[in-house]
Amino acid sequence: MWLSTTSLISSCESGGGPAGAAQAAGVTVIFVEHDMDIVARYAGRVVAFYDGGIIGDGPPDAVLRMADVRRYVIGEEVPHAAA
Repeated sequence: MWLSTTSLISSCESGGGPAGAAQAAGVTVIFVEHDMDIVARYAGRVVAFYDGGIIGDGPPDAVLRMADVRRYVIGEEVPHAAA
């Protein structure tokens, strides 16, 4: 079944619909999202990709603080570590 992000968020917030049923049944839902506010709010686990590889995997708060994720996924200027 395909759901838009808007449908999934609405379902999560109401506690019903497909997302609520999936959560109640212990089913994993995988969604692709580029809005990091939505990711931080709704994801239990984040896997961040860049250039065909995984650059972050874990809880949203930890992954979204990773320098490579901030640089390549979020687009922030992140200073390189001194050598």
